[in-house]
Amino acid sequence: MDVSYRVKKEKKGLTLSEARRLHDLDLSGEHPSIAFARDIFLFSVYARGMRSDDIFRLTRENIGNGRLVYCQRLTGKEVSIPWKPMLQEIVDRYSRPDTPYLFPVITEGDAREQWKQYDYTLHGINRSLKKLGKMIGIDYPLNMTVAHHSWESITKSVNICDLL
Repeated sequence: MDVSYRVKKEKKGLTLSEARRLHDLDLSGEHPSIAFARDIFLFSVYARGMRSDDIFRLTRENIGNGRLVYCQRLTGKEVSIPWKPMLQEIVDRYSRPDTPYLFPVITEGDAREQWKQYDYTLHGINRSLKKLGKMIGIDYPLNMTVAHHSWESITKSVNICDLL
């Protein structure tokens, strides 16, 4: 009998220390795309591992009463998280009055063009994140999937007694 199975991949995520190093990294001499990649990565971590396709579809309408509320594209599940100052700081760097999106990456009305914009932006972010990963000394490629898993990784590493 031939049995096939999938080997479970290890889910890589930054530790709290690595996330702090990324946050504190001086990028003043780097191209703005490097800072944008770091900000989107950290936004994902701060927003409890929000996926990039959800991040780029956020609008001002998703924020209200001190909460960020959105519907996950992948699962259709509604998610509500506290809207913290660190999220607002990142949004403030990129928001523009001429678009409802918090991160004006998707500007086209056509679904195919929207996908192209998303795909192009995500590839650029992941390319920049690989460079950032080397800068903070991690030994695996940093990308947006790592951001998604970092929230869980960080929360597992923090002792609740340390927070109280």
